[in-house]
Amino acid sequence: MQLAACALLVPLLAFLLGWVLRPLEAIVLSFGTTRFANPAVYDSDAAEFTAEHCREYFRDGATVVRGALQPEVIDAMLKDFLSRHGPNEYINGLWMESAVLRDIFLFSKLASLAAQIYSCEGSETAADRPPVLLYRAHIGGRSSGWHYDTSDCNNGDFPANYTAHSLPRMVLPLVHLEQRHDILPGTVIYNQSVYSAGMEDSERARYWRGALRSYRLSEEHFDYVNVSELPPLAAMPAGHRASDAYLVEPRLAVGDMMVLSPCIIHRAPMPFRDGLTLALTFAPASAVLNGRYGHGRGDCWHGLEVGAPLRGDCFLQVHPRAGEHWTNRKKVVVQKIRMSSII
Repeated sequence: MQLAACALLVPLLAFLLGWVLRPLEAIVLSFGTTRFANPAVYDSDAAEFTAEHCREYFRDGATVVRGALQPEVIDAMLKDFLSRHGPNEYINGLWMESAVLRDIFLFSKLASLAAQIYSCEGSETAADRPPVLLYRAHIGGRSSGWHYDTSDCNNGDFPANYTAHSLPRMVLPLVHLEQRHDILPGTVIYNQSVYSAGMEDSERARYWRGALRSYRLSEEHFDYVNVSELPPLAAMPAGHRASDAYLVEPRLAVGDMMVLSPCIIHRAPMPFRDGLTLALTFAPASAVLNGRYGHGRGDCWHGLEVGAPLRGDCFLQVHPRAGEHWTNRKKVVVQKIRMSSII
């Protein structure tokens, strides 16, 4: 009996080992195949990431760009997503499955806005003005507790101006045109100014130098149910309570975009009716892969060594689009994991 079981087990193990070790699958993605590759779709006077945005982002860890995308484009992204997924799903790697989203990410103002963020005076990346890569994009409607995005915050407690280590997160609410909301909730983020003000002088100096490697706050400091009555924070003076004054909690119109630092503790907005949220991260070409998510993440993060540069065949350069690199119907070969790029 044991010999028979072993005889069956050996081929099974060999099959599974072969499946795991077999080469990654090459796929071809096309760009410029939808109407969203046409610049006329987008407002030529779309918002810019101004010097005031830079100052506010580096001071508080968050800012809002009004009118980053047209409501019609927002509507198209939501309809495209819901044509393949349910409203309660949370999907990563969307650029690999959707020609509509690929063209919006590439040809809209979003990539240009990301490049402006990385060029802000006082940012870690301002001097180099590196090319911008599409790092990751996900859509979903799930709620979350207070957390850091360690996939975008690279191994430390960095202030927002450390843009090669704290990759700015761009967040846009998605709603249908026929169900437009006048006011939409944005991501709630703990104000970076208050966070740093609560530190001892020596610790604050290390923080602004990007020298802290452990987070001072955790979800235990926050009441997820009622953000207006948060418990006292360890770093705050006695008798003080965190309140809305300590939080950045923007109200957005359709097409507005919130930019936030993933290294600052935050939580997803409370779900809103008939809508989802797009969270989009571009990265400077000088960034490296975060050690916490070096393998198995789905949208081209697999198979890269911790600390490795972001490879061009997995992290597509979206700004600048120089020369003939991006033309209509451009095809790019990328590597895709065997199981699924969507997690």
